[in-house]
Amino acid sequence: MAAARRKIQLGLPVYNGEEHLELALKSILGQTYSDFELLICDNASTDCTQMICQDYARLDPRIRYFRNPENLGLVRNFNRVFSLSNSEYFGFVSHDDDRDPTFLEKCAAVLDSDPTIVLAMSLVTLIDDHGGTVAQYDRKLLFPNEMSPEPHKRFRDLIMIPHL
Repeated sequence: MAAARRKIQLGLPVYNGEEHLELALKSILGQTYSDFELLICDNASTDCTQMICQDYARLDPRIRYFRNPENLGLVRNFNRVFSLSNSEYFGFVSHDDDRDPTFLEKCAAVLDSDPTIVLAMSLVTLIDDHGGTVAQYDRKLLFPNEMSPEPHKRFRDLIMIPHL
């Protein structure tokens, strides 16, 4: 018997992201795993971010749009969008991400395969404004203890080693 699909919530904190926001929204909405909700937390943008988000929220019921009345700063906006979530699976996405259509499907399959797995991450290619490859993000260099049975070593890598 197949495992039940779990709803995923994605948090998109954004400030003045109009330049790449539509590409990011299209790549999220085009996922093969469609049982998700996108929580957008606009940090009082002064460009067209609000209009873009509202337009997409009207078109797709999976989007919930929140706008801060004033800029809370980066960390508080990330915390706010996380605090709005209530699902078992949560992931942050950025206003300038272009995700592979199978990203959520593959991450959910990994997480569903073993209840001791607490994080799923994909390969990452850094691209320029024209979609050209700039670099590959090598997580093994950034998380050398990712398979350690000692949680404090994994946590230390997460918070102490500079990474994206």
